[in-house]
Amino acid sequence: MKTLKSRWLLISTLMYLSISCVPKGLTIKEYGFFHGVLHGFTIILSVIGKIFGKNDIYATNNSGIMYVLGFCGGFSIFLALLYFVYIFFTEE
Repeated sequence: MKTLKSRWLLISTLMYLSISCVPKGLTIKEYGFFHGVLHGFTIILSVIGKIFGKNDIYATNNSGIMYVLGFCGGFSIFLALLYFVYIFFTEE
């Protein structure tokens, strides 16, 4: 029981820390590949922000194909991490 609580505390802390990575509105800065990776990794938080606020799911002022490739890569990393967390919790 103690390990389950510590796992949930760890996951909650990581989710809280990643909230600040949700992309904001249009800025002068042009976002490139690594920002795309970051925005793709935080896609779930971006969707929640879009539902309850005015946040965009992706940066509208981006560099084009490199941002999109980074976004897809970040989303893939997020899905892989989610899969490994699932395996970790269901392992007996």
